[in-house]
Amino acid sequence: MTKDRGKLPMLKKSGQFIAGVLVGATLFGGTAVFAANTAKIDVVVQNLKYYFDGVEKKPDADKQGFIYKGTTYVPLRFVSESLGEDVSWDGKTSSIYVGKQGNGTITYLEDMKTLSSSASNKVKNISEFTTNTGLKFYHGIETTSNYNYFSLTNEYILNGDYKKFEAFIAPSNYWANRAKKEQIGGVKIVGDGKELFKTEISSYVTEPVKIDVDLTGVLQLEITFYDTDDGFTNSSNFGLLDAKFIQ
Repeated sequence: MTKDRGKLPMLKKSGQFIAGVLVGATLFGGTAVFAANTAKIDVVVQNLKYYFDGVEKKPDADKQGFIYKGTTYVPLRFVSESLGEDVSWDGKTSSIYVGKQGNGTITYLEDMKTLSSSASNKVKNISEFTTNTGLKFYHGIETTSNYNYFSLTNEYILNGDYKKFEAFIAPSNYWANRAKKEQIGGVKIVGDGKELFKTEISSYVTEPVKIDVDLTGVLQLEITFYDTDDGFTNSSNFGLLDAKFIQ
């Protein structure tokens, strides 16, 4: 759901909802989407006004937003479509898609089975990663703080079953207020012995670097994730973000 934490006018009326059912009613205008666990919550229902580029638009009467614990929740479908974006719900994965829905089956890097791996205690799976510009990611791998060079190589058997590999590479927020460094690390991707992609990044890039690799017909893939530590200064702290294989 879309949230707005701004100041709110005087509350007018309240009601009680079942949280599990509320997802469907709020997101998709009455189409019930039941959660595995439900709980009753007290919310404030208010006749909120919505303005898009200065033009007021009104949702249907049964699709109003509400206030819960000081946060305003608004109908996602109404807001998305008012902005010209499609919205859809995938019940199998409990996923909400706003705008373009990814094509094909996605397997995130951390869930992909490796044929071999030069495992390193200087790399870990991401739970939450914040870039140097404040963007957040929840999938991929990241370096841990260290003062020694490392290089991690994972090998995967694809058997020609995958179409693309997509990811981003970016510095962590460790670098947000530190001296700039021209190179902190990079990633190299090799398919069937041929280099398909390679890039290195600085500590001060203004947006994550996009990785988009065509895997059509690739049988075996190697992904190398490495830093450029000089052995004396901590020059890593970056991530391979939202990394995924697409079938």
